[in-house]
Amino acid sequence: MKNLAIGIDPGVNTGIATWHTEERQFLAIDTMSIHEAMNVVRALQNKIAEVIVEDARKATYGRHTMLDAAARQGAGSIKRDCKIWDDYLLYMGVPYRMFRPDKTRNSYASWKKGSKLSKAQKEVILTRWRKMTGWKRRCSEHARVASMLVLDYKPNTRIIYQNA
Repeated sequence: MKNLAIGIDPGVNTGIATWHTEERQFLAIDTMSIHEAMNVVRALQNKIAEVIVEDARKATYGRHTMLDAAARQGAGSIKRDCKIWDDYLLYMGVPYRMFRPDKTRNSYASWKKGSKLSKAQKEVILTRWRKMTGWKRRCSEHARVASMLVLDYKPNTRIIYQNA
């Protein structure tokens, strides 16, 4: 039975979360390399209802943002990782969606990566995330973003495969 939803936040440190659709809970929320995450997807392939990938290629953060050379290179690298995920999931025949970052559940995208938040604000966000997900173990921000992609997952019956 296909009862797992996998959330993926691509990057050098790939966030990956596995949500059990019947038990309505997370089985894993972790951070790993892209090839380790791909091995997880391959190992669970026959149990996956859908993979949802945060797609940096669809980001709409603002057209006039000034980025330094390192930030532009990092953004390009993440966009390349999104393309790799898109190709890989299509090749594997796994149902998937490429999801726009600024549409991440409950505006979590506005809390994450690059946000200038105080330590107290970050603690409030982490507490709120733990309450929403029920996850008590430590994990990275990438893993938390991946978890928000599949929290309370409901199947999208109109889309079997969707690429950029």
